[in-house]
Parts: sequence; structure tokens; C-alpha cells
Amino acid sequence: MNSLGNKPTTLIERIKDFGVFFRRSEQNLLAMFLLVSLIGIAVWSWRYSTRVQQIIDIDRRSSQTAVFQIDLNSANWVEISTLPGIGHQLAHDIVAYRERSGPFPNNEAIQRVPGIGPRTYDRIAPFLTLISSDSSSIAATPTTASKRLANAAN
Repeated sequence: MNSLGNKPTTLIERIKDFGVFFRRSEQNLLAMFLLVSLIGIAVWSWRYSTRVQQIIDIDRRSSQTAVFQIDLNSANWVEISTLPGIGHQLAHDIVAYRERSGPFPNNEAIQRVPGIGPRTYDRIAPFLTLISSDSSSIAATPTTASKRLANAAN
């Protein structure tokens, strides 16, 4: 109802009737509060959006591949099964062959194990090494993997 007691018929009259809840000074205060809030939000978003757009320089190291080698005469089946193309069963067969026939004299001797052919050997050869049973020579002669790791660290 408007000030005359009639029902509001137009949109403007309805809006004016809604304004009856707040006095004019309260409406001005509310409008100023909303204006200051909107300005504050705009300034905050502008300030922090410019920080995100700045380019961040990160020093990146060149990618390195992990190098590992397995001693054929001391590795267990779990270590041998990490070689490419060697599953659990073939790893068990390699360990059983080594226990039955003795230590491998060289890396190529692994081809005597049934299931290891020339293609499989070519795939696993870079990961194979033989360390003598003398513990003093093991300590005195670093493996190829440790040499590569030392060179990569420098």
C-alpha cells in the first residue's frame, strides 16, 4: 500500500513502498557501504590478479635416467626380476641354474639358462655386472653404476 492507502500498481510505486522499511539516511548509508565494498573487492582482485600474471623463473635440472646394475652371482630372484623382459619364473630359473652350476664366469654365460636367448641377453646386458667373490677387490673396484652416479653428481 502506498502513502494514500491504495495498492501499488506500477513497478516504481512498488519500489517506493519497499523503501518504506529504511529511512532515506539509512538508504544512503547502505548505498555508501555497498559502494565502498565493491571498490574494495575490485582493488583486491586487480592487485592479486597482476601477481599471478608475472612470469616465474624456475631453474630446472636436465632429466637424468636411473642406472642400475645387478651382480649375476649374488642377486636374488627379486633383483633379477627387475631386469627388462625377465619375469618372476625366469628369475627363479636363473637363480636355480646358478645354484646348480655355480657362479657365472662372465655375463654371456647367462644365455645357457633356458629361456634366455640372444635378444633377451641384448636387452638385459647393460644392466649386468660380475663382482668377484673377494671382498677386498669389491671395495677397491667401484662398479660401473657407482662411477656413473659419481660422474652425474659432479
